[in-house]
Order: sequence, then C-alpha cells, then structure tokens
Amino acid sequence: MADCNQTLRYFCSKCDSLLRESETADVDVGRITEACPRCGGSLAQTVEIRRSLPKIAPSLPQFQIARAGPVLTLDLRALDDFFLGFRAGDMLFITGPQENMLASRLCVRALLPAKRGGLESPVVFIDAGNNSDVYQCVNFARQYGLDIKKVLDGIIVSRAFTIHQLTELIARDLYKVVRQFRARLVVISGLLTMFQQDPMTDEKEAERLLGHILAAIRETLQDAVVIVTTRDLENHCEIAAKFGSRIETAGSVKVWKGDRSKTLNLKEKELRLAFGA
Repeated sequence: MADCNQTLRYFCSKCDSLLRESETADVDVGRITEACPRCGGSLAQTVEIRRSLPKIAPSLPQFQIARAGPVLTLDLRALDDFFLGFRAGDMLFITGPQENMLASRLCVRALLPAKRGGLESPVVFIDAGNNSDVYQCVNFARQYGLDIKKVLDGIIVSRAFTIHQLTELIARDLYKVVRQFRARLVVISGLLTMFQQDPMTDEKEAERLLGHILAAIRETLQDAVVIVTTRDLENHCEIAAKFGSRIETAGSVKVWKGDRSKTLNLKEKELRLAFGA
C-alpha cells in the first residue's frame, strides 16, 4: 500500500519517460500489455515505480508522456499514427529522395496553431549542404492558406559551407538562436552529405566533429523538436541508428521508433499534399 503522503510515479525505465501518476497502487504492472508511446518498448518489462511527494496536478487518466507543450504532426495519417507526433526534446532522422520535401512540410506545419498540429513558433533551419528549397515551403504554405511572406519570415535560415563551420555553428550559436527566436523546431538539412563531400577532412576528424555535433544537439536542445536530414546513408548507418525516430524515403517509406519498425504504403504524391488544409 502506498504511503498517503506520497505519490506513485510510473516511468519507462528504458527512456525515462513519465507515464502516469497516482496516489494509490491502482496499476497491475504484471498485466500491462501496452508499449511505451515514446520509445516503443514493452511496458510490461520496463515500467518502474518511484515514490515522490504528493502531486498538485490531478493524476493522468491513462499511460501517456507527461510533457507539456504542443505536438508537431506531419498531416499524413500513416506517419502520425505510427509516431504519435513529436514533442520538445524529440529527434527525428529523415533520409532518402524525399527528405527535403518532408523537412519543408514540417517547417511550415511548425508555424501552425497547436490545434492544427503545429508548434506555434518560428523554425531555425540550418542548411548544411546548400539543400534548402524555398519553393517546397511556398507550396505547402499555399495549400494551408497561409501568408507566404509570414511563413518565409518565420523560417530562420543559417548556412554552413564546411564541416568546421557547421560544428562551430551548432556547438556555439544554435542554442542562443533558438532562445532568441523562441523556436520549437530545429532542422539541420544535409548533415551527413556535407561530411561525405568535404575533401579536406580525414575520417577520424570527421567522426570527432560529427560526434561533437550530435552531443551538442542532445545537450542544448531539450526545448525543441530536432529534425536531421540527409539524402543517403552511405557509410553512416550506425549514426542513423542512434536516433529514436527515423523515416527512410528510398522507394517505399520505412519508419522506425525505438524497437518498432514498419513499411508504409505512401506515394510521393501524398507527401506533397496538405490533407488538413
């Protein structure tokens, strides 16, 4: 029996997500069949109960991630059903021929109100491979009936032309820019492409700089959704596997979230359309 002066807090021990709070032991952990909504792991094996002082907020009615703030969706039912949206602190890796289209889609959607699946905030877009496509953003802005100038003004673009410039930009300046504009979405476009194309850096130096970039992202961007894109994964599959959520658009659309994966029947035409317009 729980101490009346304490609150039971149920966590997923795999990703440390808070799932539920309760003043009584009203959950039979041995009979849980759900998966963690963040990492996809089986809660029957990962639920951990911790005790805390009495909570002020009412207990959560069901297992869910206890994080405040809006949820970013893609307005593509198959993808949204799989990922359940992206919240501050989430990281998504996108690769394949349609990576830029999906990144542009998410940039425009981040500007939408929360009730339409947006983040109600500007976007910081780091163009690491001269990969930004303003026409894609304009196309989605028109479909959603948004003011094109306001959309383009709401996407703050910064370009890097070498991997050393990129490392400096992310490690030293990115966090300050995100705070300055109160951005809830950061897109780093063409990250691995730049490493593949830079002839002046050897493999060990490239690995060191890339590790520094990824560490800086995780340490400083807990208040934003982070999207990293690249055209292909040549020699970088291990890096992609470090991301909890992934979308691969080579041929069919394949998705990963934690230990779960799925192949979706999505055509390029569907990726170009704004269904919630």
